[in-house]
Amino acid sequence: METQFINIKPNEIDKQIYRIMSFENLVEILEMRRNTLLNPEKWDDKHENMFLNSTIEISGMKLKSQLGKSIFCQCWSFTKESDTMWRAYSTQKNSVKISSTPRKLLSGLLKIDKNVNKVFVGKVTYLTSPKLKKLFLENAKDWIFEQGGLGQCKTLLYKRYPFKNENEVRLIYNTFTNFERLILKYEIDPDDLIDNIVFDPRIEYSDFKSKKIKLQELGFKKSIVKSNLYKSPDYNTIK
Repeated sequence: METQFINIKPNEIDKQIYRIMSFENLVEILEMRRNTLLNPEKWDDKHENMFLNSTIEISGMKLKSQLGKSIFCQCWSFTKESDTMWRAYSTQKNSVKISSTPRKLLSGLLKIDKNVNKVFVGKVTYLTSPKLKKLFLENAKDWIFEQGGLGQCKTLLYKRYPFKNENEVRLIYNTFTNFERLILKYEIDPDDLIDNIVFDPRIEYSDFKSKKIKLQELGFKKSIVKSNLYKSPDYNTIK
C-alpha cells in the first residue's frame, strides 16, 4: 500500500487531513453513502491539468491528449484550519470541514477497485512558474506514456507557488477508461472515512445546533462542533 502514497512521508500516512464542503454535500454523503470525485477539467486553474490536456506530437502529427478523461480526483489539505480557507470555501458562512487520513482515503477507494496501479494519494508540490515549465519539458513524455499509471497521477501533484497555502493532498483514481463525464461517485462507509465534523466559525449558533441534530439523525455519532477560530480569548481581562 505504501507505494500508492506519492510525496507522502511514512509519518504522514495516518496524519489528519481536512476538506471543506457545503452542508448539503455532507448530507448527501451520509444519506447516499457515496463519495464524489471530479475530473480535473472541472478545476478552475487550467495549469493543474496542463500535462494531461497537452498536445502530443507523433511523426509530425499533433493530437490532443485524451488521457485526462480517465482520471478523477478529490482535494484535501494538511492544514487544520485557516481564515483564508474558510473564506474561500465557505462563502455562505455555513459550510463544514470534515477530517480523515490519507490511509483512510486510499483504503476506501481500494474497496471498490483493488488495482494498485489505479488508486493513489499524493501530496502537492508547489513550484514557481519557470520551475513548473522546466518540470513539464523534462518529464511530460515519460510521465504521460508510463504504463503503470503512476506517471499520469504524478502530473496532478504540481501547482504554482501562489497556491502553496492550500497545503494540498489529493486522492487520484485513474480508471484507464475514457469517460464522457466529469463526476464519478463510489460507495463508502462514512463512519470509516470521516473522523469528525467542524462547522464554519461564522455560522449562527442556532443554525449550527439544528444542522448538528440533522447529522446525528443521519447516523453520524462522532464529534460535531463549531470552530472557535474567532472566539474571544479568555485572557483579555486586565487586572
